[in-house]
Amino acid sequence: MAAQDRKRRTMSSIHGIAIALAAGAWMLSVAAVAGQQEAPERRIWNGVFTEAQVERGKGLFVKGGCGVCHGPQLVGSGSAPALQGDPFLTYWQNKTVRDLLAFVRDRMPPNRAYATDIGNDGKVDVVAFLLSVNGYPAGPTELRLSEPSSGDAIISRKDAVFGAANFSHVKVVGCLNLAVDHTWSLLRASAAAVVKEPVGSSTAQDSVGLGTNTYQLVSVARRFSASEHVGQKVAATGLLYRTDREALLNLTGLVAVGSCAE
Repeated sequence: MAAQDRKRRTMSSIHGIAIALAAGAWMLSVAAVAGQQEAPERRIWNGVFTEAQVERGKGLFVKGGCGVCHGPQLVGSGSAPALQGDPFLTYWQNKTVRDLLAFVRDRMPPNRAYATDIGNDGKVDVVAFLLSVNGYPAGPTELRLSEPSSGDAIISRKDAVFGAANFSHVKVVGCLNLAVDHTWSLLRASAAAVVKEPVGSSTAQDSVGLGTNTYQLVSVARRFSASEHVGQKVAATGLLYRTDREALLNLTGLVAVGSCAE
């Protein structure tokens, strides 16, 4: 009987440990998923405002007189910038929704002679409308000034390389191409990564895989010996500038690192 009791206790202990491990693994996986969902650079693409806010904001944009300066189609005027497309994203990308909310709350409109006071809540709805016009999706939760999870969301392009804002010094790996019009580009290129120093002869980049990006190269000086590496896999560094149509890389370094036959 004693032996059977010991066996039962042992099996019970093993069973309890197994349950604890399974629960721990489940909690870790939930935390990992939650962490991915809460990542500020992706949060804006999960929806930080509602469709109802967009509809209210659309009406308040007109009621508040915003279109007098920015234009009814949000394309700007001589006195105010466009609020959609590349002009909007070039200024606001990599800033947070809270930055935009604070700017609109504290500084808009600059000339109250053309405006109607719509209050802070109304301005939040206008921001939701602006984000919607710029292609960001609505979600289940309303945007609020005091809500950290939505306020911390980073305004970004759909395919943005986070941490690599315009004029950042970055490194990419891709296939060096020379077009018939003598323009240079990197095809099948990796995502850009912010770096401090240009690539040199000692760089170890052959372990970096190719990607799906294309970068137009600027200032391809002879010192880079680019013509010797056409069609090869190269590591390149330079100053990044992105628009809705293209990504430009003003070269500071170029080194061959392997073959593009991967």
